[in-house]
Amino acid sequence: MINVDCRKHIVSEFSDRSPEFIDESIGMDGFAERIGRREAVTQFVDWVPDYTSRFGPFTEATASHWAVVHFLREEVGLSLDEINALSSPVTA
Repeated sequence: MINVDCRKHIVSEFSDRSPEFIDESIGMDGFAERIGRREAVTQFVDWVPDYTSRFGPFTEATASHWAVVHFLREEVGLSLDEINALSSPVTA
């Protein structure tokens, strides 16, 4: 889930751009370069519980459709089990 400040930034930054800009697609690596790798990973990790709470854990089949999961697996080195565990409450 994108936090409120990020949403405000997106709206203020891009709302006056031409329609050609809206069609731009930069991919996960480009996104990470724009906002910084740490922030991108944080946003991707924060998104996982939102997805799994609605649709259940990722499977190999569902994971193949999500660039965020691909990025977390390939660039961060998380396994699918580790990604799914991001949705689990932390136990002490």
